Amino acid sequence: MKQLTVLMGLLFLVGSLWAQGVNTDPFESADRDKLYKEIEDVLTQFKRDDCEQTLKRFKKAIKERRVTEQHYEGFLKLTNQMVGLKMKRYNYIRPLLETIVSFAEDDGLTQKYFDRWIEISLKVLEGKEIRDNYLFENYLKWSLGFWIENNLYKVSRGSHTWKADSRNFVIKFENNELGIQYKNTTLYCFNKDDSLTIDEAFGTYYPLRKEAVWEGESGVVHWRQEGAEDARCEISDYDIFAKQTSYKVDSSTLIYPSVFKEPMVGIFEDRISRRSEVYIYKDEETGKKKEG
Repeated sequence: MKQLTVLMGLLFLVGSLWAQGVNTDPFESADRDKLYKEIEDVLTQFKRDDCEQTLKRFKKAIKERRVTEQHYEGFLKLTNQMVGLKMKRYNYIRPLLETIVSFAEDDGLTQKYFDRWIEISLKVLEGKEIRDNYLFENYLKWSLGFWIENNLYKVSRGSHTWKADSRNFVIKFENNELGIQYKNTTLYCFNKDDSLTIDEAFGTYYPLRKEAVWEGESGVVHWRQEGAEDARCEISDYDIFAKQTSYKVDSSTLIYPSVFKEPMVGIFEDRISRRSEVYIYKDEETGKKKEG
């Protein structure tokens, strides 16, 4: 009898948690105080520290009059669309609100990109089958890291990160594909042990592809070790797969005046697992490939 009682209790608990997750009621209050209360009710029911922190940030931004009608309207446009796709509140409310608060805290970012981000987000949602929302949920998680920390790629705490340092970019959505195009940024890849850098990077990042990828048009890698400060490698036409911590460039030119009289054309590789730049070039005298 005790076992049956415990089992029934567990089933009730699981059923209650599931019901919270699948709640798809729209946020539709025109009264902003009531809308805040609706959002507060949703976030507090999950009893999670991250949800509480998001709510505190949202409340602070409202108190400082940073949350404008532009932000409220963007929030409602997206959530109304999500309701039509029967998305679980648990999967979208926190990253969505956290991202919107980040925009609210930065007037320049809002003016430059907020409406475009809402527009792109709605396009990402278009055409999705009901309950086939895995792609958009990943997109929201990616948006959170991108707008807050400039992260192009970061799966979890402790994993490696790809980041771009520039806030100047063009958000493209062509052929149902999202792309972030930079004309001049610095790319970083790092984990807890090491890092690599590409300066003057020109290219486009595609976060929603099956394999998220940076399609680079150009860039420059500098050696910062003592004795090699005058060395640099100019790279072009290269791909970097974000899941990886290394890349290889077939089209590159090594410029190292203190060692080579003339620029050397060859293959360049870089990685952060055991930090080492490798440049492979062809010796003009012997015709053999060498590493430099």
